[in-house]
Amino acid sequence: MTTSCSSDADTLSAEDIASSIEVGEDVDQAAPYQLSLYPGATVTMRLMDGLGMQISTEASLSELASFHSGDLEQNGYRVLAVTEGKDEVKIESVKLDDRTTKLMIAIKPSDQGDSHFVMTFIQFVSD
Repeated sequence: MTTSCSSDADTLSAEDIASSIEVGEDVDQAAPYQLSLYPGATVTMRLMDGLGMQISTEASLSELASFHSGDLEQNGYRVLAVTEGKDEVKIESVKLDDRTTKLMIAIKPSDQGDSHFVMTFIQFVSD
């Protein structure tokens, strides 16, 4: 069985990651994998086409987890587990029409204040 996060996993360099960082007023506001961003949230930093991002929102951590769990289900995923810790939520899901594709979303508060969160989207594809 082979598992990878992307088809280019072996060729990704630190320079590739650094050059993918977007900050400022022109940051792309889209979430990856055709998912939605929490309504009213603003992306303040984005890297790797949205696989990692920092958002600003008045929503709580549990509100973000609830929204993104529902968004996954509306986009053809089945939520397998929502793990809530003191300062982090992890949502694990599997694509309904392709059981070899799993997607995890991790959300945690940023060190930039109460209304900032760091989100990481990781897709695993097994064969």
